[in-house]
Amino acid sequence: ATASVSVGDDESYTAGTCAPESPLLLQALGDDVDRYINSRPLPSDAATSLKHPCMRWREHPTTCCTADFFEFATNYNDHEAQHLSDVRDVYLHLVEDWIAPLDGPLSGVGVGEAPRRVQRALGALRRVSGSTGLIVLFLDRCEDSIRRLFTALLCELCDPGLMNKSDNNKLRLSEASVKALWEQCQGA
Repeated sequence: ATASVSVGDDESYTAGTCAPESPLLLQALGDDVDRYINSRPLPSDAATSLKHPCMRWREHPTTCCTADFFEFATNYNDHEAQHLSDVRDVYLHLVEDWIAPLDGPLSGVGVGEAPRRVQRALGALRRVSGSTGLIVLFLDRCEDSIRRLFTALLCELCDPGLMNKSDNNKLRLSEASVKALWEQCQGA
């Protein structure tokens, strides 16, 4: 799913120009600002032909971002999604797939300290494994929503009207976007 984020007033989209020298873009993109941001709005053709998480730029006619930016956004989004998936898998499978299989072979091993440690760890992990569902729920409902929000905010850097949506080099989020994130995370 793609986050729907409203930054400032969406009507200001075409009211600006690209400003790669702006402090906001320099802060967000650093030395890569010239690689990722055009000096003037260009047709969104590159944005519409690529697979990337910046869905908004498939609908708007111009963008300040280069094809390199959309590739960067895609890599960022995919990397973070994979990271969350890996963390989720650890919580779902660590005890039964990795630790529990050690219990049998080590139970017949002498009285050394290593087998006792593994068995104590397995017992402790099994006792707390009831919270695994809560952790996975948090990852699915809240962490993933936060990841999508950050990706959507990254995509907002492409807006020619970006400077109309910021105060003191900080993007203004709409109340609806903040409320939607709060509702996703509140029950997790």
